[in-house]
Amino acid sequence: MSITGSQSIGLPDQQSVKAVILAPAAIAYQGAMPTGATPDKVELTGTVKAAPGLLPELGIQSAEAASRAGESIKRNVEEIEKQASKLLTRSTGLAIDSTKWLFLGASLRRFRTRTIDFDPSPVNHPLPAEIQRAKVQLVADAQAEQSWIAKLAPGDRERYQELIPLLQHSPMARRAWQKLLLDGRLPGNKDSLGQETLLAHLHALSRQPLARRVDRQKLISELISEIEEPVRIDQRGKDTCAATNGQILLARKNPAEYVRLLRGLAAPAGKVQMHGGHYLERSSDWNASNDGKRSVSARLIIPSLMSEGQLFRGERYNNTQDRNELWFYDRWFVSFGSGLLLGSSRINSQLQGRNYHNQLFLRWNRQQKWQELKAAVNQGKGPIPVAMSWDGDGDHVVQIYRIAQGRIHYTNSWGQQESMSEKEFSAHVISADIPD
Repeated sequence: MSITGSQSIGLPDQQSVKAVILAPAAIAYQGAMPTGATPDKVELTGTVKAAPGLLPELGIQSAEAASRAGESIKRNVEEIEKQASKLLTRSTGLAIDSTKWLFLGASLRRFRTRTIDFDPSPVNHPLPAEIQRAKVQLVADAQAEQSWIAKLAPGDRERYQELIPLLQHSPMARRAWQKLLLDGRLPGNKDSLGQETLLAHLHALSRQPLARRVDRQKLISELISEIEEPVRIDQRGKDTCAATNGQILLARKNPAEYVRLLRGLAAPAGKVQMHGGHYLERSSDWNASNDGKRSVSARLIIPSLMSEGQLFRGERYNNTQDRNELWFYDRWFVSFGSGLLLGSSRINSQLQGRNYHNQLFLRWNRQQKWQELKAAVNQGKGPIPVAMSWDGDGDHVVQIYRIAQGRIHYTNSWGQQESMSEKEFSAHVISADIPD
């Protein structure tokens, strides 16, 4: 028996069957598919009710066999989609590399002068040596801490001390809290709205209602560690360097604003307005199991920043798949890869409340643009987010914070500070986000 077009068939356990097979590859699948059908002639759809007599003719001896056949087809479809995605990625990569070389004049060579200068462990996975060092420093600075606590205003003194019990489980967070005080960074400046200080926001976070699955203790302790040393913020296994650089930049330049946004995303409503006027909304899959071991704060803010940085209307970021999707009428979408194209300036403009202009480096203006970038750093406008052709393997966004003695010093969103010769770094630059 061969089936063409669409027909309803019956199976004894009322399973739903829907499969579309086009030779030579399966394009879409859901449910069970008969093993005896020829792949270039089958299209089945319908709800199975009761026609057991058809099963032998379709090569299926039982409903269990139908289910096993369906699982087999599902695995085949997934493998085909995986291989097609790899092929598309290679083709897209080749096209992008050609464009970078022909029009942008960017180098595609591997790095030769890159060095890692500072490599602290992530806030949620500290190394044993760092934990031990934090314990020693806590004891050594205990007396100085009490002196600084006494200098705080009465309300701030209470806020500081009330947060300490939430940090006792983590020597790293407790030391970061102590160091923020000793460095004179508490109570800190106010947020972009001019309302609350860093200390006030962190204290409020310890008391406000939180969304389900948000761990208050982990969120606060990791936030404090990130603010004390923003280099610890790490994109981990996600292709989110542009958004993670925005997170690092905000934690460095306005930590009170950083906590204000996290408070909004962690709240039950999960929505908060940025300084630039747009809203961030907590992604429904913010806590997906394949989070790459990122901190709680990164899992909350990065998916929403990735959606903010999308180039086209209707474009969305799928956090679970770490891919961008272009939706049509909220019903159909096309998935077209990960990362962001020219979205960094949009993210930073909204987070910082000032215009960041994306300066594209072309083959014929590279020297001029490089001098403009250097001038911005020397004028104190940094750190400056920069997109680069990265080590012969794709693109990456970093942020320059210093230029000295012929070397570019930058923060890498892999949780590191690095440096590279100016000649090599400038040859790999694709674009820079320079603020007004």
